[in-house]
Amino acid sequence: MNERKRQMIESGMKLFAQKGYHSTSIQEIASQSGVSKGAFYLHFDSKEDLTLSIYKFYYQQMMEKVEEVRQMDLDPKVKMTRQIEMLVTSLMENKEFILMHLRDNISLSPQVDDFLLEMKKESFRWTSENLKELFGPAIEPYIVDSSILMEGILDGYSKWLVIDDLEVEPKRLASFIQERIVDVVEGMLEKESEPLITFDNVKQHFPTFEEQDPHSRVKEKLTAIRGKIDSLKMSKQKREDLHGVIDVLLNEIKKDQPQHILFQGMLSHFTGMAAFQKECQQIAQDLNIELI
Repeated sequence: MNERKRQMIESGMKLFAQKGYHSTSIQEIASQSGVSKGAFYLHFDSKEDLTLSIYKFYYQQMMEKVEEVRQMDLDPKVKMTRQIEMLVTSLMENKEFILMHLRDNISLSPQVDDFLLEMKKESFRWTSENLKELFGPAIEPYIVDSSILMEGILDGYSKWLVIDDLEVEPKRLASFIQERIVDVVEGMLEKESEPLITFDNVKQHFPTFEEQDPHSRVKEKLTAIRGKIDSLKMSKQKREDLHGVIDVLLNEIKKDQPQHILFQGMLSHFTGMAAFQKECQQIAQDLNIELI
């Protein structure tokens, strides 16, 4: 993402939070960003398009911080706690913007609806991965129930933080939430309760909400790498080169039979950089290749 587009996204977030969505004009966003109204339309088709970009920007920034913690070699309980702390901190930092969306009754475009569904899927993957890391194979029959309970606890406290302006130290809240999640899941495992909701139930209500095939997972990880490229410090030429590599690999993974040797060679551009290690290893696992 270039600096000018980032500036307009950040200006839009601030103005929406201060004045409200409907009371903020495109001209005001452009002026706040130091660009003309015409320049705004070079990057965004409309105010609704900007809103979608803000959602994506906010979500990407938040998940990058969470992903940094996921890559650390920590005890699973400590790792989960720190990730929750990142989520709570991000929520509190953007409280006014979130309140604006709840207050202004914004009509969302189908594209925003699609993105929110992707966020829902990603949230499920995030909770399930953390729970599996914490409890191992024993949690498999309860993974959907446990994920729903974990999301429910997080959502409940999030509403109190944002809507009711509850003041609590993020680290303390994160530790408390993590402990309660452990209590709930250990209770299910100890009683050997029958699962209430299974993955088949989820797929019945959300046909697209299914376990990903390896190529879809590779596409997801390549997209994650592309997002990280923009957030890391590097030369302009290096950034352009890495984006070029990702574009080639994204096109390749769309094919029915992508060339694995191409991935093996081109991923070498990233394997020497610590920020990309996890994604590269996951891609290698999904494609059954060795990193070089």
